[in-house]
Amino acid sequence: MNIGPKKKAPNPVNVLREHVSTFMYWVKLGRTKFKGKKEIGAIFLEMEGAKYLFDQATSGTVYDYQKKLERNVWAAAMHKYGEELQHLKEAMLRAADACEMRKDIEAQEAAGAEEEKKRREEEEAQLSLRERMALAEAREEEEDAAEAREEKKTVPEGGEEMTAEDCQELWEIYQNLNGEYRKMKKTADRWIEENPESGCLAMAAAFMAVPLAAVYALFHFL
Repeated sequence: MNIGPKKKAPNPVNVLREHVSTFMYWVKLGRTKFKGKKEIGAIFLEMEGAKYLFDQATSGTVYDYQKKLERNVWAAAMHKYGEELQHLKEAMLRAADACEMRKDIEAQEAAGAEEEKKRREEEEAQLSLRERMALAEAREEEEDAAEAREEKKTVPEGGEEMTAEDCQELWEIYQNLNGEYRKMKKTADRWIEENPESGCLAMAAAFMAVPLAAVYALFHFL
């Protein structure tokens, strides 16, 4: 029985780059869909702007591209995006609460409008035909004036507030982002475990002592 050559497992860093690419796809989709949506759009913009951290962490030379992972910059990237995902989750929960509150208010207003309609119908039933005709004409004029006022409003398309549909779409994007983030972390952790650091331990220790925020700021100005 001939046994063919074993299939070589994909390089973890290449797999990592694929997860980064997918992660950034969802970031860009979120930025496009929620542009102008109060704090949600700003979070996605910030996430897209920090992509250079991923690029710096995985941008090996032509000689070591297959195995390159700058672990310190990668740690800064994961720290940054971990914070942004938490901010996104908190903003999403606030938006969901606001949607539920508006839903309750709308339900109360609808119930009040129905009661008001019944009251008017009972009152109108006591009026003469002439009075009912005059009342109908007056309402038509009010409706025309209300429509004219609505047409003059210059509200941006879609508005700034999150709708229930927006919240549902954001939840789906967040789930995909969080899933890719977890996969990236597991893949990178495996690579780091299989590739212990070599070289000057003192220099490595000194660099590791630099706060992640300082690393992030350093690469921001490169």
